[in-house]
Amino acid sequence: MGNIVPFLLRVRVTNYSYKETVDLAALAAVLDLAQAREGASSFDKFCRGVERLLRGDS
Repeated sequence: MGNIVPFLLRVRVTNYSYKETVDLAALAAVLDLAQAREGASSFDKFCRGVERLLRGDS
């Protein structure tokens, strides 16, 4: 995924501000978790931690 800021700057709509309650579901629907994990080691580490917690590992 890399740095998303240039992408957001390219596609932003004039006079529009992000509204979490409106926009988060649409963003989550298109988020590729595998790609995000490959592109961001800290996100991958977070996901591994969540997986361990869900499995009950210590």
